Amino acid sequence: MRNYLKLLVGIFLFSALIIEGLGIGSGRTISYYLILILPFFLFISSILTNTGARIVFPQKFSLLWMIFFILSVVSSVFSVNLQNSFEDMLFYLATFLIFIFVYNNKELLKGVILRIVFGVAVIFSLLSMFAGSIAQRTTLLFIPVDLKTNFFQFVYTAWSHNHLGDFLLLPISALIYWVFVKKFNPAYLFLLIFFIPYFLFAYSRSAYLDLIVAILFILYYLLKRNYRFKKNLLLVLASASMIALLSLFILAVPSDNSKQGLLKSINYSLQKKFDLGEKFLLANRNIYFSQGLYSIAQNPFFGIGPGNFIYASEKYAVTPTEYSITGHNIFFDVFVENGLLAGIMFLALFLLVFNSLRTQLFGNNRETFAKENMVLLLFFLVIFLNFQTDFTYLIHSFYLLFIMLLGLLYREDTNFDLNLAPPVLSLFLFLTFNILALSNFALAAGNYVLAVQVYPFNKNAYEFLINSKLNTDKTGALKYLNQYTSFFSGDSTVLSYGGDVFYLTGDDGKALQYYDKSFAQLKFPPIEFVSNVYQLTLNLKGENSAKKFADEYFQRFPKVNNTNIAYQNAYYPYRLSVLGFCRKIYHGSCPYVF
Repeated sequence: MRNYLKLLVGIFLFSALIIEGLGIGSGRTISYYLILILPFFLFISSILTNTGARIVFPQKFSLLWMIFFILSVVSSVFSVNLQNSFEDMLFYLATFLIFIFVYNNKELLKGVILRIVFGVAVIFSLLSMFAGSIAQRTTLLFIPVDLKTNFFQFVYTAWSHNHLGDFLLLPISALIYWVFVKKFNPAYLFLLIFFIPYFLFAYSRSAYLDLIVAILFILYYLLKRNYRFKKNLLLVLASASMIALLSLFILAVPSDNSKQGLLKSINYSLQKKFDLGEKFLLANRNIYFSQGLYSIAQNPFFGIGPGNFIYASEKYAVTPTEYSITGHNIFFDVFVENGLLAGIMFLALFLLVFNSLRTQLFGNNRETFAKENMVLLLFFLVIFLNFQTDFTYLIHSFYLLFIMLLGLLYREDTNFDLNLAPPVLSLFLFLTFNILALSNFALAAGNYVLAVQVYPFNKNAYEFLINSKLNTDKTGALKYLNQYTSFFSGDSTVLSYGGDVFYLTGDDGKALQYYDKSFAQLKFPPIEFVSNVYQLTLNLKGENSAKKFADEYFQRFPKVNNTNIAYQNAYYPYRLSVLGFCRKIYHGSCPYVF
């Protein structure tokens, strides 16, 4: 049974990382489904074999997690997109059960995770050499691939993101530690030399910064253990040189017209010779942070629902080109999406975790912990650091690895048995997975009614269903439309679609209501939408109301003060179209500056 469980965890973790990390078509969805069903296969075996093994829960951790989960459920009730929130809640539950399993089987799984990390890192690195040619294809060996538009893979730069460097943090930090504490081994040096170029030329500044912190942590830890640095002066100098090199890359990689001298030369060479794209100092993180703060101010206690940061970004955007699905910080996302109450519990959870790690690292059993768990701690630390400045926590398989590491490392003196709950909850997740799968199969087969009946939060099914019923069953179509707009009340595209349906059925007044709701959710809608709503308002309410609507839209635009070339290039066509619309309704002279 132990070998079965070890093999099972290894297969699921490896498969999730490979399928999602290589940009395989629908890989992120497949990875999500694998995580949902993994607890079933882990815990149901204890019932089928009737082994009677104890399942222990850490008391403090479980209590904080339960409060966080309950508060997140309440947040989901008020969610602006119920599908996102419901599916995030399933993910929370699945990863918690996986944490509990790993917590109960630490010794069984340590070696498995270590081997998978290094094996997957080698695979990602080697395949990244061919990612450019693979990205031009839609299939590879009959397997669908999607590298150009995928944010969540590790082997190819899409939209200036390449997360290979974020993953390589794990093996590189481990190798640096082993070089310090173990006898010289050529394999460690070879692997470091192999991984570092891939790491550097992934251009992840978050990863650069995280590795600097990891190196400083290693040095601090060794200092506390009275490590003989004088006898290993070469290693100390190599570490200092690595920190200097990483710092240079952090400063040189961003595209900045004010750069001078060496930094400008390095940036130019990297762009011309080493495929560096346009990257900017904060990459709009300050803007996404302000969007999130506005959302928290409006929805402080329960947020806008798990998984819904994009709606805060769209509603409180500063310019028409700066939206994001995430605030690039795991805690900030929870505060915005789940609310302040859940966010405080989530933060308290990790304060508890780090208190446990500190006690183990510097407590009475520190020698045993260092020997058995130091590399796993480095893995956990660099991922945690990465989650503070990058959105890699949205990569399902990477978060799964993080949770497994947490289960391996966390210790608590007070535990309690709860043998029945994990199998029951795992069975619930497995049945829910089947419901989601059946709904999607029904959608693919064109049975839209079944898709919605089986899973009412299946957003992709609604418009097909409503369109199919408009001509034959208008009452039924409008019933589903009401359900659709209720479940996705903060989605501007859904609300705009609702307006389109009523407009097509001749109810202009109802159409305008939905358009107004959509306009309230999306600060900078397409100019075609604005023009149509203006005309409809003009027809129904007269010129004054139409001008008032248009003025509200124009006043949303700040004066252009961003000298970023890429920003200006993206904004320019939008600005021209808005200016043309403004001149049209003001008969040639627009009173606004965009």
